[in-house]
Amino acid sequence: MKAFILANVENGKGKSGIGLISAGGKSKAREIRQALEFNVLNKINDLKEVEEAYLLFGEWDILIKVNGKNPEYLTNFVINKIRKIPEIKLTSTMIVAQS
Repeated sequence: MKAFILANVENGKGKSGIGLISAGGKSKAREIRQALEFNVLNKINDLKEVEEAYLLFGEWDILIKVNGKNPEYLTNFVINKIRKIPEIKLTSTMIVAQS
């Protein structure tokens, strides 16, 4: 059973989505945001269940592809591994119906 998980990342001081950071010039806030996202991406890539993970532009910050045995496996993975990463604020899981 394949599933894709979208994750939003925050720095502990409220949501700090990509859309809230100015795209022009160099700002300390943007550099901190990028470092935070790369840190979370590295944590996610260290999980053995993760087949692929990508940083995104837009409303969501990270896309994760996992392959699990059943819905219970995926539920356990999201709740006990992905949502345990302190910087992850919100997730949305989409289970593949057909490929």
